[in-house]
Amino acid sequence: MILMDVQMPVMDGLEATRRIKADPRGSETAIIVLSASAMNEERRLVLESGADGFLPKPCREDDLLETMRVFLKIVYDYDETDAAEDELVAGLPVLSAERLGQLPRDVLEDLRDATLNGNKKLLNDLILKLREGNDDGCADGVQDLANKYQYESLAQLLEEACSL
Repeated sequence: MILMDVQMPVMDGLEATRRIKADPRGSETAIIVLSASAMNEERRLVLESGADGFLPKPCREDDLLETMRVFLKIVYDYDETDAAEDELVAGLPVLSAERLGQLPRDVLEDLRDATLNGNKKLLNDLILKLREGNDDGCADGVQDLANKYQYESLAQLLEEACSL
């Protein structure tokens, strides 16, 4: 499986997809195109290039894993978690709207706006501001979601926190 970005230097992802699919060695390779543009016209062009699928960016981890499952015909084996593990995710405290709601209103709104706009640079700057304000727990939680491009989840938490 190849995850192909549409925007690339030298040759765009659609042309690269056409060339790979035209070669007998690449015809059996699943190609999933990633693009920040989720417009119907973009999707049509992607599929016309010979790509097998399309994922909008930022790509949610669950969507990527499901796409891999379908195209690679794999089965995931999940471990069960207990309540203690739910409180810490990969060693990070679970981020909640209540916890975020304790942040200064202007910082909270700036975080929300940066997340909704997908502005990773500004989001990183705001996370640094949280660290400087000695709120490492919130900073770590927001950073973890931002690093995983889980903007939808982060935006939802920030919206809830803003309404508290």
